[in-house]
Amino acid sequence: MVRYPPFLFSAKIRLMRRKRDILGSSKKLRRKRIIKKLVLVFLLLLFVFSCVTAFFYIPYLRVKKISLEGNSSLSTEKILGEVSDYLRGKFFRIFPRDNILLLSKEAIISNLLSKFPRIEEVSLAKNFPDCITVGIKERQQEAILCINDSPPAGGCAFIDENGYVFERAPYFSGDVYLKFFDERGEAQNQLLSEEQFKKLIEFKNLVSRENIKISKIILKKEGIYKADISEGWYILLNEQNEPKISYENLKITLDSKIKENRQNLEYIDLHFGNKVFYKFK
Repeated sequence: MVRYPPFLFSAKIRLMRRKRDILGSSKKLRRKRIIKKLVLVFLLLLFVFSCVTAFFYIPYLRVKKISLEGNSSLSTEKILGEVSDYLRGKFFRIFPRDNILLLSKEAIISNLLSKFPRIEEVSLAKNFPDCITVGIKERQQEAILCINDSPPAGGCAFIDENGYVFERAPYFSGDVYLKFFDERGEAQNQLLSEEQFKKLIEFKNLVSRENIKISKIILKKEGIYKADISEGWYILLNEQNEPKISYENLKITLDSKIKENRQNLEYIDLHFGNKVFYKFK
C-alpha cells in the first residue's frame, strides 16, 4: 500500500474540493441562465399576448351597428336584443365577441334559430370595420295543429309549408286554416315528412276544384289519413297515395258512382290505390 506524505495528501484534498466548488458554481450558473431565459420567454409571451388582446379591444374593430332584414312578424327589437346580448360576452372570458374579426357567424345563427322557432333561415354578413347585417327568413303558416276540435282547443300551433310545427296559434273557426289532429301519439316538431305534408296540401288544393272543402285532416296510426269534408263525409288516404292519382280516382267515383247522392255519402276510401271503396250512411 502506497502512503503519501501528509502535505501531498492535504494538497490532493484541497484540489478535490476546488473541483467540487468549480462544478457546483458551474451548475448554479447554468441554472440561473436557464431561469433567466425562461423568465425572458415568459415575459415575451406575456407581452405578445397583451398586445394581441389589446388589438382585439381596438374600438375601430368593435361592432357598433347591427342591421336586420327580412322579418315581418317577429319583433326587430327582440332579435337585435338577442344578438346584442351575445356580442356583450367574451371568448374564454378574455376576448370580446363583438370584435369583427373574432365574431362567430355560426354561434349567432344557431342562437337565433334556437330562440325564435318562427325563423327558418338566418344569414349574417360582416361589413368591415364595425357593422353586421342579419338577414332572416320567417316560416309562413300553412295550417294549424290542434289538440281538440272546439275552442279553446287545448292549444293549437302553426305548421309551415314543410310540415314543421313552430309556434303557438289561436283556435281559428271556419276554414281560415286547414286543421290537423294527430292521433298517433307522436308529439314532435316535424308533424310529417316534408314530402308527405306537401302531398296532403296538394291533394287538398286539387279537390277544391270540385268544390270539395277539406275542413280537417286526422293523422291516424299505420300511415292512415282521414280527411273530413265540410259536406259531412270523409276521405281515407294513406302515405302511399299520390295526390293527382287520388284526385282523379275521387273525381271518377263522384261523377260515375255517387252522382247526386253525395248528401247520403259516409266516406270514400282511396288508400288502396286504384281500388276505390265507398259507403252511404
